This record gives sequence, C-alpha cells and structure tokens, in this order.
Amino acid sequence: MNTTIEKLSDYLGPVYTEIDQDVTRIHAYWKLILQLFGSQESVDILNRSAGFAIRTIQNSLTDSVILRIAKLTDPAKTGRFENLSLSNLIDDLPSEPTDAVLRDHLATKLASIKTVVDGMRTIRNKRIAHRDHASAIKPAEKILGVPRSVFDKSIRLIREFMHEIQRHYGFEGTPYDLVELGRDGDSLLFYLQCGQKFIDLHEGVKLGRMSEAETVDQIKQLPTRSWHAV
Repeated sequence: MNTTIEKLSDYLGPVYTEIDQDVTRIHAYWKLILQLFGSQESVDILNRSAGFAIRTIQNSLTDSVILRIAKLTDPAKTGRFENLSLSNLIDDLPSEPTDAVLRDHLATKLASIKTVVDGMRTIRNKRIAHRDHASAIKPAEKILGVPRSVFDKSIRLIREFMHEIQRHYGFEGTPYDLVELGRDGDSLLFYLQCGQKFIDLHEGVKLGRMSEAETVDQIKQLPTRSWHAV
C-alpha cells in the first residue's frame, strides 16, 4: 500500500490516529522542555525573570510527558475497560497473515519500551496519579527522578515503534522529532532577554548611569531572533 499519512490513518482507524497524535504531542512537549531547560544559559534567563513560575511550569511539563509515556505503555485493557495504548494499537491492527511479522516486531519493540520507561511508570503510579504513603514518608523508599537520557531513549523507541507501522504500510515515517511549535520556547527566551535588557536600560537611565547616546547604543545591541537553547 503506497499511501499518505492521512490515508494510513483512514485505513488503520481511530486508535492509530489518536496514538499518532499522542506521540506527536510527546515530541512537542519534550522539544519545548529542551528549548526552555536544555542549557544553563536558558535556565538562568528564565530564573531571573520568574523563578517560581518557571519551576512550576518545568515540573508540570515534565509530569505531562511522564504521564503521556506511561499511558502509552499501559496494557490493552484494565479490567473491562480498554486503554488507548501501544498494546491496544497492536491488537487493533488488521489481522491479515501478512501482518503477523509486523505484530511480532511491535511486541518486541514494546517490551523494550516498557523496560526503559519502568521508572516513569513508577512515578506516574506513586507520585503523579496517586500519593504513595511509603515513598512520601520513608527516605529509603523515595522515588528518584528520570534522567534526560531515559526521556531521550524512551521517546526515540516510541518513535521507532510508530515508524515500524508506517513503513510496513508504505509510508516513510512521520518526522515526529521535527515537529513545529510555532511561537515556542526559543521565542519566549528571546522576549525575556529583550525585556530584561529594557529593564536594565531603564534602571540605568533612571539612576543617571547612562547618557541618552549610551542608551541608544545599548538598544542597538538587543538580542536577535536566532536564539537556540538546545
């Protein structure tokens, strides 16, 4: 089947379409996190602007990515309820004999994904979705955070899982990692830099530390829109 991604979505159905969108959102959120918090320079800019607010945003974005990855690796069913997960997607794929090899490959890939994201699932189950008593109270059972390398690897494996499906049905593979964010983290950093620069200039003029000519010269040295934090 030589197809476009739209035709592939029509062929495989709503489960594939929703999970494809979930995978895109995970890549978008992770890209935003890397733009905002991927370097010490960007973190310093954010903290100077609004430290507490930025920390709250960072925690919320990170928890959102953990939640989304954990949900994708849920079993196909929990009790009598179906989960919109990668396992459910495997079950929902066409059952023609030619798809048997695909199913085997996907099951192997999903097992690898689950191994990598085990720590994320623990955080989802014991800290985000529920407040586990022991891990909250007892230092010995404290839940550790997730290293950046684990996020990178898990997202890459999920991307490869989806590409396995897409290429099987004649599509080259969605470039999830190149998702466009519009006015993204880089844009926010640019505006914060400019805002901080104008605040500094205002203070300098107000306190008599700068002449009008020096102020104009400093305005000409404002940051450009070429900021990239990652």
